[in-house]
Amino acid sequence: MTPSDLGVPHTFYAIFIVIQSCSIFFAVLMVPPRCLIRSDGSKVADFPMIPLRKSIRGLGALFEDWKIMLVVPACFTAEIFVVLQSSLNAYAYNLRTRSLNIILTNIVQITFANGVGYILDHEKVGSRRRRGLWVITFDAIWVTGTYVAQTIWLSSWKFNRDIPGPAIDWTNPTYPGAVIIYLAYGAQNGLFQNTIIWLLGAMTNQPERLVHMGGLCTAG
Repeated sequence: MTPSDLGVPHTFYAIFIVIQSCSIFFAVLMVPPRCLIRSDGSKVADFPMIPLRKSIRGLGALFEDWKIMLVVPACFTAEIFVVLQSSLNAYAYNLRTRSLNIILTNIVQITFANGVGYILDHEKVGSRRRRGLWVITFDAIWVTGTYVAQTIWLSSWKFNRDIPGPAIDWTNPTYPGAVIIYLAYGAQNGLFQNTIIWLLGAMTNQPERLVHMGGLCTAG
C-alpha cells in the first residue's frame, strides 16, 4: 500500500472547511418571509418575530404532545449510521474507491430523496395518511434490510481492526456486492430524513409551531 492510499493531505480538509464556512454568507440571499407570495397573490404566511420567552414556552409545550415525542427518537437517529459507514469506508477500501463510494452515495441519496418527496407530496398517490403509511412502511423495510445485509457482510469478512484493512479496489470481484450495501445506506439517508421532515410538516399548519418542532428535531 503506497502512502497516497493511506489518506489525503491536510490541505484537502482545510479547503472543505473554507467552502463550508463560505456557505454562511449565502444566508443574506434568503428571501424575507413577507416576500413569499403564492401564484394567486396571497401571502404564504405571516412570520412575526417571536420573543425569546414565548419561544421557550412554545418549545417546552412540545414535550406535552405525545405524537411529537414519538418522532423525537427518529430525529436523533437520522444520521447515526454515518459513523459506521464512514469508518468502514476508510478501513475497507483504498483511496480511489473510497472517493468513488462517496460520489455514488450522494447521487443515490439525492435520487431517493427526490423520489420519496414526490410520493409524499403527490395527491394522486392517495390521501396524506395513506402516503405517509406507505412511505413509513417502505422506510422500515429498507432500513431493516440494509442493517441485516450489513451484518451478514461484516460477519463474512471477519474484519480485524488490529491489522490494516483489505484496501478493496473497485476492480475487485467482491466490490459490487459490498458497494450495493454501502449505497443502500446512502439511499436510507435520503428516505429517512425526508420522511421525518414531511411528517413534522404534516402534524401542524401553524408556522410558529413548525419552527419549534424544527428546532427540536434539528437539535437531535
